[in-house]
Amino acid sequence: MAKRGISLLLVLMLVMSIVAVGCGKNEVPQSTNENVAKEPEKPSEPQYGGVMKIALENNVKNLDPLYIDSTTAEQVMCQVGETLIETNSDCSEYLPCLATSWEISEDGLEYKFKIRENVYFHEGKYQNGRLMTPEDVAYSINRSKGYFCNYLWMLDRMEVTGEDEATAYLTQRDATFLYQLSHSSTSIVPKEEVEGWGKDFTTHLVSTGPFVLKEHLTDQKSVLVRNEKYWGEKPYLDGIEFVIIPDQAQAINALRTGEIDLVFNVMGESTKLVKGDSNLTLMQSPAFRVRDVGFNMEDEILDDIRVRKALLMGTDYQQLAAGTYLYGEGIAACLPLPKKSWAYDEAFENLIPKFSPEEGKKLLAEAGYPNGFKVEVMCKGDAMSMRSLTILQQQWKQNLNVDLQINTVEATTYMDSLIKGTVQMWSGAQTSTSDPATSIGYQFNTAKLHSNYNAWCYSNPEVDKLITKGVEELDREKRIEIYKEIMEKTTPECVGIFFGNDNVSWGVSNKLHGVVQENKSVITISGNGINIWKEK
Repeated sequence: MAKRGISLLLVLMLVMSIVAVGCGKNEVPQSTNENVAKEPEKPSEPQYGGVMKIALENNVKNLDPLYIDSTTAEQVMCQVGETLIETNSDCSEYLPCLATSWEISEDGLEYKFKIRENVYFHEGKYQNGRLMTPEDVAYSINRSKGYFCNYLWMLDRMEVTGEDEATAYLTQRDATFLYQLSHSSTSIVPKEEVEGWGKDFTTHLVSTGPFVLKEHLTDQKSVLVRNEKYWGEKPYLDGIEFVIIPDQAQAINALRTGEIDLVFNVMGESTKLVKGDSNLTLMQSPAFRVRDVGFNMEDEILDDIRVRKALLMGTDYQQLAAGTYLYGEGIAACLPLPKKSWAYDEAFENLIPKFSPEEGKKLLAEAGYPNGFKVEVMCKGDAMSMRSLTILQQQWKQNLNVDLQINTVEATTYMDSLIKGTVQMWSGAQTSTSDPATSIGYQFNTAKLHSNYNAWCYSNPEVDKLITKGVEELDREKRIEIYKEIMEKTTPECVGIFFGNDNVSWGVSNKLHGVVQENKSVITISGNGINIWKEK
């Protein structure tokens, strides 16, 4: 078990070293800098040619949409694969892609898609770049059912219902169905390539996207070239090369020397290096990613609402967020719902217990812990989690006499412990979308018990009914009212401390133009109105 401490003096120095954010303690402190993504000034008209080189921090093992296992793999897959629909930059609307239009039946159980004509697959080993058909759409969507967290659980089947038409039949109404069809796990692929390659299709992905997978070396790189038969706007770039560079310092050095054009997840001291280099731009924008410290409500100590509430009352959210985001990696928050969600309401912030150590101590005494207690928190040992936990460790010791022991573990152990419920507390971040169905709709759902979504083991039949209702309702205004009711019922349960919304932070060479940070987990290089080009 690895443990780490930090002096209160150092904590205060960390906090004072950045601009303080917002309002009073345990109210959401607002950032004084929204970190709006910026783009270098274009020196000339867009140019064709050049290869964009991107550093990836983790190996890319699986490119088959069925077995997508990381955002890193998605960065590659989304340049090669295409889906029926896509979302706009802030994920609030659905746009045509391989489907040009769709109709939803009055009962919400049938989705009829008009399939785009004259779209061709990339040339592969088992087909020569043939025309994509509605049969391919039905095959791919049906193949996706049951995979990748079973996000298509509401789908019964998809069938070809016309010469240029395919219809999806659902088992029940679900407002998130279209969003799931925009996910890379539902990319349209040719049956011949899937069956021909077998298990090796995962490294020989073929689809219809603007770039073609030319070479994939699992531990080294993925090389993509422009799809000359692409149905959409012609990509400016000749190709893309994704290079595996696990060490960020090495990646940033490659960015500064020009060997790499873009680095994802720039954090810590690396932000200073990027900001200080006139040849680079640090692009930052809020992500749908909430940083938290969660409580296992089945734990013999944390099952008492008085204990959980006391821990929140002994937490200075403002100091915690400020000390965690030392380099502008995020903005302060206090709710499980991302601030950029269309269902977010500042009124929810008043449901969080106000900072009051004395009241917190009284609650602990009532719960049988007048002298505090010891509790263990698990994390994966990343820099941001360690910063937040060492601050929290000092706050709870000083304010509540609670001893917080920090246990760093491997990622596999971390996930296994959440699933098995063998952890008292944990620290991490949860990623969602603008739709609250993918944040609080998962986090407070009994069906998600003992998973990374609902590891706090919250279960309330009344809330489950509201969650189902929120998904079945297709009218957004009505859905907002439903999720408001869910927040009003769940927030007072104090299942965790949701203290920040992470930023997306990229280091970008000024030779790249047209780079946009959308509210998605991956970059769009060509498509959806975006077409990145590289200055020669």
